[in-house]
Amino acid sequence: MSTKIFYAYRIKNENLEKFLIYIHKLGNLIKNDSLNKIAFEIASKKINYRDKNFLISHLTDRNNISYTLDRSLTISILTSKDGYTYIKLFGHQGTLNYLEKKFEKIKYIEDYHYQNQTEPPEDIPQKEFNKRGKKWDKITGGISYNTMLSIILVPDFILETFNYSFLSKIEEYTKNQ
Repeated sequence: MSTKIFYAYRIKNENLEKFLIYIHKLGNLIKNDSLNKIAFEIASKKINYRDKNFLISHLTDRNNISYTLDRSLTISILTSKDGYTYIKLFGHQGTLNYLEKKFEKIKYIEDYHYQNQTEPPEDIPQKEFNKRGKKWDKITGGISYNTMLSIILVPDFILETFNYSFLSKIEEYTKNQ
């Protein structure tokens, strides 16, 4: 079995509430940034944003830039009996990189990634790295993802496209074109 767990972290269970509050704040920042970029892109292409059906088809077209601006991210969280909460991130590469940089600055969040086809990072002894692999195999092999808590950090931006502030942003960008 080839275990590859990228963008993985762990925190002590007592820090879970603090972590969830932090993630909520970051999620709002990421969502607002994404919505601003989408609004600008729609305005610059002079897309009819008042035609709901046309706008939805535009935003859901995988070949369209608006689709690629969706910064959605799934966070899988599992609290373990060993006193730690294990966290896996999956989603938009830019959002993953953004969170990785943010997490590096927080002392209670520990990088806990693992790949069994590479050498461990220089600061992690081989024995500790092997222990990580066994832990991730146990977590991902013995428990289905349905039993993990999953959070969609940034919901599908289409749900946001028809609120007043988003339409106002498009109108503002359109006027400045």
